[in-house]
Amino acid sequence: NSQKVFKKMGHIMQCVASFMNDGFGSTEVHQCLINWFMKTQTTFFEVELNLPLWFGLFCFNYSISGIVMLLTKPKWIQRSWFPYTAFAYLLIFVQGPLSCLADYVHMSNESFVHAIDRALALSLTALEGCKVVLMILHGTMRSTTVTIYLMATIVALVSFLNSSEAQRLRDRDGFVFWHGMWHFYPLVGSFIISVDYYVFGGDHGHDKNITKTANKQQHANLVPFSSYLMPSGSHTKIKTS
Repeated sequence: NSQKVFKKMGHIMQCVASFMNDGFGSTEVHQCLINWFMKTQTTFFEVELNLPLWFGLFCFNYSISGIVMLLTKPKWIQRSWFPYTAFAYLLIFVQGPLSCLADYVHMSNESFVHAIDRALALSLTALEGCKVVLMILHGTMRSTTVTIYLMATIVALVSFLNSSEAQRLRDRDGFVFWHGMWHFYPLVGSFIISVDYYVFGGDHGHDKNITKTANKQQHANLVPFSSYLMPSGSHTKIKTS
């Protein structure tokens, strides 16, 4: 099974294999990574794909995802290093249009946009993984929501692997379906987050508990301080007329 996964990953797994054999300092590893990142063509180069319009529109699901992130901005980001807002703006203004150019407009053409899209997509995918982990650790999502979100993530990764295999085989229909599923993930994730945020108040419930705990701690800190202001035995109720 692992060999099948490595095979589907294609060129990048050749780089991993070289790294395992020769180490990162190897010239072969460096050249392999450079060739992978700097590729300006896809396996569909000069192939008449006639991609459907919906496939191009799906590329902008990343932009929709970024907008939803800003609308459902959780309070845990105030206590975290995660570049949440920058991530959202990159999805809206960069990844959405760039994905459309690389996967729809220039899919069968030679263009440096493929290299840019590849590098940015890899970086943003890593950020998405970090975001999911932090969402779980900060308790901003219900267990049911987390399970559904993780299932959607797994389906998206499987779709990407199948999309890569379809490209390797130059299977146009397989690529359209599986890469469309990969681009469908941001929309599904946005829907899950929106329901958890607006319907179940996912982030708010957690922060209310934090606020209650902070208030209790503040009250506990004030009790010893009050003993210095009032003499011993004077902690009695004063009746007012």
